[in-house]
Amino acid sequence: MKTMDVNPPQKNTTRSRWKLFAVVVVSCLIACIVAVYHHVNRRPSLTIPRDGKPMASVTVNDLQTFANRSTNSSGTIYLDGPLDRQQGVFLSEPDGSSRMLMFPEQGDLVVDLRGRYSISTTMHYDLGFIKSTSQSEQFSTTQQEVEQLRRGEITMEQLEQKIRDENR
Repeated sequence: MKTMDVNPPQKNTTRSRWKLFAVVVVSCLIACIVAVYHHVNRRPSLTIPRDGKPMASVTVNDLQTFANRSTNSSGTIYLDGPLDRQQGVFLSEPDGSSRMLMFPEQGDLVVDLRGRYSISTTMHYDLGFIKSTSQSEQFSTTQQEVEQLRRGEITMEQLEQKIRDENR
């Protein structure tokens, strides 16, 4: 009479665990290499919206070579070469003047133009994730407003708020 063993022989689970561990380690290494590659090869970009809407297919002039370049459908232009050879672009304004916009050293810069008021937001990335964000405002003043400031008729805060309100 044959007796049946209630406990079937166990497979070698140690070997399969090592294989799984090796696959996980190799996958993590590949993911790290891809993240570092994207971090190192990420080109700084400059995005130009006007009143919150992207300025798509707008021609700008390279600051160093004066060559014409165009923004893409989202109003973005990328740095083509090293920062020591291409630092920014000139954007023609509707009034005939030009505005100089500089590329960030790293990350992305969004310059939202709102008449005499603009908001610049810089985003720095670390291995593909947002590391930090900073925001600043720039104002254009008239000679009359500068004289009012000098005479003490208005404060800088009042002038900034007036320009913000005019350009919202």
